[in-house]
Amino acid sequence: MNPLRILIATESLELWGAERTLVELLKHVDQRRFRITLLVQDESPLAEVVEELGFHCIRHRFARHPALQKHGGLANAGMAALAAETLSCLAGGLRLVPKVRRFDIVLSFSLWQAIEVLVASRITRRAFVLDLHETFAGNAGHKFIRAITRFSNAVIAPSHSILSRSGLSANSTKLKVIPRPVDTSAIEQRHFREHPRQQLTVGVFGQISPHKGVQDVVDAVASLQASTIRLLIVGGREEDKRSRYENQIRASVAHIGNGSSVIDRVPNVFGLMASCHLVVNASKHEAFGRGMVEAIAAGALPIAIGEAGPSEIIRDAAIGVIVPDSEVLASYLGDLLNGRQPMPRASEAAIESALRRYDPLNVASEYFDFLSTLLVAPKR
Repeated sequence: MNPLRILIATESLELWGAERTLVELLKHVDQRRFRITLLVQDESPLAEVVEELGFHCIRHRFARHPALQKHGGLANAGMAALAAETLSCLAGGLRLVPKVRRFDIVLSFSLWQAIEVLVASRITRRAFVLDLHETFAGNAGHKFIRAITRFSNAVIAPSHSILSRSGLSANSTKLKVIPRPVDTSAIEQRHFREHPRQQLTVGVFGQISPHKGVQDVVDAVASLQASTIRLLIVGGREEDKRSRYENQIRASVAHIGNGSSVIDRVPNVFGLMASCHLVVNASKHEAFGRGMVEAIAAGALPIAIGEAGPSEIIRDAAIGVIVPDSEVLASYLGDLLNGRQPMPRASEAAIESALRRYDPLNVASEYFDFLSTLLVAPKR
């Protein structure tokens, strides 16, 4: 039987968690059964990475998004911007038709490119799948996700929480929850450390942006005014690319002292994560939260604020702490520092069991096997 031909469309102008997910999936795909091609933005750095893995990339200029460029999203866009957005996506879909026609399944790995990819898929009668890992804060965005879902053959999401947040029923047969693959093989630490007597290190990993809630963690640590707590934030940008928000974070962290610091993003966070006693995810809305899985593997206690994807990981793993807000986080950290709260521990067996769910080979098999069910047989 001929391999299933899958086109994965993604803009990917930077390499963050979603791109790391995609790379891990590609590393473990059965290439005898699936022939994967990526459709990426002209200047995407992802192209070079996946081409080194032996996959073909098609460079493409995706449609412009007036609502995103002028209003920062759909929530504040007026009728004129929404009309321009629609026309741009329709035109983009028509331009994609010749490229999409060569494949059996088209998977949109980027929500902002979903409409034009969907248009091309419908014209060419190819199966369309949305990988739903991006979130919107406003009601307009949720309506957009539900509309895309209605016309999709399937939607793959990394957590139940993102489906619920978008107003989608997890009972629908076209919706499939598959966690992200997380390669933790390079981490040697496999047990939680004892509470330190000298200093407690709290880590925050990922993009430094408002929706990630980094300032909430900084404020929680600063409020304790404790000389025995150190804050480590990893995910900064080069100086000429830093936002005002990041510069504010850097100033606040410097004010804490105690060796607290902001470190620019690094290709491998495992060494830094293993130096932390706790790793906090304070994202306002996040579909998954790979840092929670990596923290478990590194022997750091994962802490999630709120009820998004990271909290779901902690619940499923039965390892870590969930707090409702930054005030409770500050209280919890204070209790750890003062010995009123013992440092939670997890056995090596419990950690290994929790990590098995996110093993890249297992996840990739589940992911692509699900795609194969969408077609009885690939088109010739």
